[in-house]
Amino acid sequence: MKWVVWQKVTGNSKFAEMLKAVPRTAMIVENASCQHGDRRQWFWGAKNFELKGCRELTERAVECRCLDKTQKETEAMKQVERNKINHVGQWVGNNCMGKILKQTQLCILDGRTPQIDLDLLRSKDIHLFGQRLCFAQQDLLMTRRKEMVPTSYVIIRCFSTVL
Repeated sequence: MKWVVWQKVTGNSKFAEMLKAVPRTAMIVENASCQHGDRRQWFWGAKNFELKGCRELTERAVECRCLDKTQKETEAMKQVERNKINHVGQWVGNNCMGKILKQTQLCILDGRTPQIDLDLLRSKDIHLFGQRLCFAQQDLLMTRRKEMVPTSYVIIRCFSTVL
């Protein structure tokens, strides 16, 4: 997953700039609170049920205030108000995606490449869209590649919450 995130950073300048904009001391949390299923989601992200409840109440209050607004305007206002609420409840889960995003952010800020075991990746014979990935060393260099078209890269979810 570190390799996938690094590829996204080197191929998508907007994503890299978004990571650089997060304060260095902030913790990045992959918010999995709205994902349903078993506890496996808690490996990649973390859940905060109290925060989810507070944000849902806020969204309902905004809906009541915005009866004369369009759905698009109401959704935009709900997002603004929801994102103001952050310091409620406790995060539960491993948050591995948040940790990878933070490591990636620090690599960008410090001008270095992340430590990724390319030999391990090569040994796993990984294919993407029918093509075997070679995991070349130059894939880790932080040289800005031409922006990729959406069909040519793996899409990962961006982080949902920054604390």
